[in-house]
Amino acid sequence: MMNRTKLDRWCDSILEAGWLAALVVSPLFFNVFSSRVFEPDKISLVRTIALVMMAAWAIKLANGGYAWLPPGNDSAEAQPQGANWRGFIKNPFIWPVGLMILAFVLSTIFSVAVFVSWFGSYQRLQGTYSFLAYVTIAGLTAATMRRPEQLRRFQHAVILTSLPISIYGVIQHYGLDPL
Repeated sequence: MMNRTKLDRWCDSILEAGWLAALVVSPLFFNVFSSRVFEPDKISLVRTIALVMMAAWAIKLANGGYAWLPPGNDSAEAQPQGANWRGFIKNPFIWPVGLMILAFVLSTIFSVAVFVSWFGSYQRLQGTYSFLAYVTIAGLTAATMRRPEQLRRFQHAVILTSLPISIYGVIQHYGLDPL
């Protein structure tokens, strides 16, 4: 059996809370007191969630936890030395995502406006930093979501979050939006 410490379980809980917050809080968040109601505050929230998730994952690794959980539930058998990263490397999405990260980083390094390329424009803040935050959240979600209950929570979060957003879209369509 996988020997899990209390700190390891705590870090897994933070990671799950992070991807659930990214699914629920981030789409529903907007600041009515800002001239830019949606983008800047929302992306700041996503970046913060990604940083907290990355810190929890780093603590978990430093504590001897798995970088990429093996398939199955928490009671998976202990794997041989080196198997910790094997699931990560065997994932078919690693190479395309790695190439996208490389393209973003290289384009930022060789950009005429490095600051804007890294942080994004004033209006949207969609630069390399934001892209890396998205990749971090998606990657850590893929690395830690293994149980059917987690998948159900993921599905319910997506469905329940989409309802108020859809209703708001209908309100905007009919011009009843107060913003």
